[in-house]
Amino acid sequence: MLSRRQRIRRGVIIGSLLLSPITFYHFSPYVIIAGALVGVATGSMLLFALQFLSGLLLGRAFCGWACPAGGLAECLAFAQPKPAGGGRANRIKHGLWALWLIAVAVAIVAGGGLQAIDPLFMTNHGISLAAPEAYVVYYLVIGLIVALSLLAGRRAFCHYVCWMAPLMILDTRLGQALRLPRLCLQATPTRCIDCLQCNSACSMSLDVHGMVHDNNLQNDECILYGACADACPQGVLRLALCRLPGLTVGAD
Repeated sequence: MLSRRQRIRRGVIIGSLLLSPITFYHFSPYVIIAGALVGVATGSMLLFALQFLSGLLLGRAFCGWACPAGGLAECLAFAQPKPAGGGRANRIKHGLWALWLIAVAVAIVAGGGLQAIDPLFMTNHGISLAAPEAYVVYYLVIGLIVALSLLAGRRAFCHYVCWMAPLMILDTRLGQALRLPRLCLQATPTRCIDCLQCNSACSMSLDVHGMVHDNNLQNDECILYGACADACPQGVLRLALCRLPGLTVGAD
């Protein structure tokens, strides 16, 4: 049975998915480039800036609580529960992000710098999919998420391709370096009975049990939605605010 926190979280993230025809361009990496070429800071640029600021305190919690793509991945996990392999393939998204940052910088220079702000750029009064041709791109992205999830395991898109994840990973590390109070996992390892319920509950396919016993709950792929904590019958894990980097393990 789902905990109250997980019922609320699923409601929020599925709601975000249902709103994606409206919000799609606001999460688009292309819209930022298109706007920069004509000197406009777009709604997606403003949203990514907000993600950067919030990520200093919340890390990748957006991925687990409010991301439309995460909402779709949540649904697809019922069809394909196989864990994603992770490993070195996780680095693919960092390479894509670096190329995208270069493209944004080039576009800003080519456009003569940002001279205006238009949160509704390339939308129809804020609605992304107001024209038939917009659905082509929308369903190409949906198809990519579905294909990766079914072929490579649950939340494979989040692991390998997502263009927003690297920014929040950078945020997490920066928040640690600055010792800001931030959302994190904490644990009491002595309570663990090795039932592995935490591993089963983690949609990002992390070895949470191993992380607990290694005394290090910091992982770039952790999306801080607390399913592992809610699944633990012994209360080993909990979401909390912490300041120290890396080691986030409590004691009895």
